[in-house]
Amino acid sequence: MRRVFLLFAFVLGCTSSLWAQVIATPPGPPPDPPPPPILPQQDTPAVERVDGASLNLSETSIVNLVNRIGRAYKFLNIIDVTVAGDTFKDLALVADFSYASIDDRSVGGSGYDRTGGVYLTGRMAEDFAFGVGVSQTRYKIGGEIDLLEHVDTLDAYLAYYLTPEFSVGAFAQYSMFDIEESRVPDATAPLGYVEIGDQFDRYAAGLLSSYRKNVDFATLGLSASLASFNKRSPAKLITQHDAAFIAVFDIERELTDNLVIDVYTTFYTLLDNTGPTDGTYYLVGADLAYRLSEDWLLSLGYETDVAYSDYKEHRVNATIGYQW
Repeated sequence: MRRVFLLFAFVLGCTSSLWAQVIATPPGPPPDPPPPPILPQQDTPAVERVDGASLNLSETSIVNLVNRIGRAYKFLNIIDVTVAGDTFKDLALVADFSYASIDDRSVGGSGYDRTGGVYLTGRMAEDFAFGVGVSQTRYKIGGEIDLLEHVDTLDAYLAYYLTPEFSVGAFAQYSMFDIEESRVPDATAPLGYVEIGDQFDRYAAGLLSSYRKNVDFATLGLSASLASFNKRSPAKLITQHDAAFIAVFDIERELTDNLVIDVYTTFYTLLDNTGPTDGTYYLVGADLAYRLSEDWLLSLGYETDVAYSDYKEHRVNATIGYQW
């Protein structure tokens, strides 16, 4: 009994001493507030707005690709070229740069879209044309949301000439998106906003036909494409969601022996537009191409969108090409 009493007194003394130390110890600083959520897993209004910006970039990229295949590559033909072996000919190495001031009302911000790329094009086995290219886009807007996004893109196409004037073909595109900075207001978030950072891939592909006809005063061109874009995997390319019909009509005219003007309009419409934004709009623009020498070509151009209430851009394009 005495041993039990001594053991109870020992435990009671240790417990009393421990509580005395706890009481005597001053309270520490309050814990830091939880950080804003990164990479939300569920669709929220903030995530949807950032996704909307990425969708706009995907649309712009695929429209530019269709333009490049159906129109911009064609006026390189004013350069006299030589055959490069039996298989490949009319090879051209093209570097281009574009800068657009944008007002993206669908995501609540304005800023710029800056893109630079390098492309290789040519003819193959007489009846085929091909092209491969890489580009990088920097997209930055501020306003209701702040967003900085980089996109690295690889694309390729192959076309077959059924006649010297009419071709059919297909293209594919792979893009890597990197959202580096974003702060989006969100009333459901503890701090009233969320910061979203993400990296993801998107796939695009499509069919394209192109017809060009020389008439007395100019060359008339019409290109049409069915394109599927902004897909998370190649298997989803056959779905109708985020698919569009794109048509480009242009008039190319030689002003002098070395100077060409190309005036064009682009029609774009989503096949299944279930979102709140516009699904149909037009682009109008013009390029001036000047032959610097027998092998070098320089072009400068401007384009803007028409009848697009959710998105407005003014874009300047510059291209330099070398053919051999």
